[in-house]
Amino acid sequence: MSEIVKENLIEFVGNLTVFLSLFLPILYLRGFTKFSKAFKYFTAYLVLIGLVQLGSKLHKVFYEGEETIFFFFYFILFQFLSLSLFYKGLLKKKFITGVTIIAILLFAIQYILDPILYFRYNTLAAVFSHIILVFYSILYLYHSLSNKKTEFVLINSAILIYLLSSSLIFASGNLIYNLNIPISVSDTLVNINRFLYLGFQIIIIIEWWKNYSFFKSSIE
Repeated sequence: MSEIVKENLIEFVGNLTVFLSLFLPILYLRGFTKFSKAFKYFTAYLVLIGLVQLGSKLHKVFYEGEETIFFFFYFILFQFLSLSLFYKGLLKKKFITGVTIIAILLFAIQYILDPILYFRYNTLAAVFSHIILVFYSILYLYHSLSNKKTEFVLINSAILIYLLSSSLIFASGNLIYNLNIPISVSDTLVNINRFLYLGFQIIIIIEWWKNYSFFKSSIE
């Protein structure tokens, strides 16, 4: 594959993930009042991530050449908060609220002590928040297998795979930065993460189509 084709493919995937980030909330908002509390929290996750992606894209358009890395802070924060609530809705476990509050306080302390993190990839916050969410995902996977629960099983599996892979990429990226490995390696990891996120978004569409679409409702 030539470099031009490769670059065009990566750019296409990047633009597609942004488009889907704006399209997915529209799909799920249709059933916001009809389905469970977990469904509402997951819809909130899609809306918040869509707003972050839109903000980042508009910032690139209107402030060409300026860094957009500070949007990473909002991406991680909104993802952690909304998915924690999502798993609280699925698992019905009170300890999730406590863990969420403690984690947010730790993140706040980290940013207060080192404000420059707002303009950098905060690998520690990303990996730590991902590990917590992965724990919830594994816990729900166990509950779904033992109690034969079917709600959001497909998306839960996708979250588990995506966050595990993403955590490894973030951790590897930090290692590359510290060891002064060529930036091309870091770019490769970022591109891999884009493809993983696209796969995650496709699973979200499949989940909607199978269980929540108006087509399914009309058939039933």
